[in-house]
Amino acid sequence: MDWQSWLYKPGLPPMPTFQSTLYENCVELAEKWKQGPQESSFEPSINDVQGWTAGQMLVLLDLLLADPRSMTCQSSQLLGSLYGVRSSKNCEVLSRYLRLALMLGDTTVLEQTEEILGQTGRMKFVRPL
Repeated sequence: MDWQSWLYKPGLPPMPTFQSTLYENCVELAEKWKQGPQESSFEPSINDVQGWTAGQMLVLLDLLLADPRSMTCQSSQLLGSLYGVRSSKNCEVLSRYLRLALMLGDTTVLEQTEEILGQTGRMKFVRPL
């Protein structure tokens, strides 16, 4: 490392190249969901997220929330049941899933959304839902 440049020259130090297979796996799976099982050879499986952390699931849901246009209500229901996010005890994961399902018009999550809104007072969950 060139400490002299970092400490005494103007501007930010050069940005290192980050590479994360954990993140890339999330991006690849999100793209498959966005294409939809009916338009590709993608068949969702519980093995898709086997060994994933809650953080990886949050990244997947955030990517899907950013561009939900190509998903359907049925794909949201499949994602929720297959990957277990609809029954997650992690409020971060569950609230993101509920937002996605509501965006896609899934009325089967309305009661669960009401329960979550009644149980939590944290605005980071309440306001988006």
